[in-house]
Amino acid sequence: MSIETETNTAQTPPRKDKAGEYALALLEGAERDAFEAQLQVDPTLAIEVARW
Repeated sequence: MSIETETNTAQTPPRKDKAGEYALALLEGAERDAFEAQLQVDPTLAIEVARW
């Protein structure tokens, strides 16, 4: 497994967790704003939110 793959795998659960928190309206303030900015440029993240 490459370092890049290991890094991406390690980052997957927190991204899914944040997507769920966002979908459930649990993110607030700057954290929510940063997540929404990321949604604008990351279609994969938007898909994760839609799954929730």
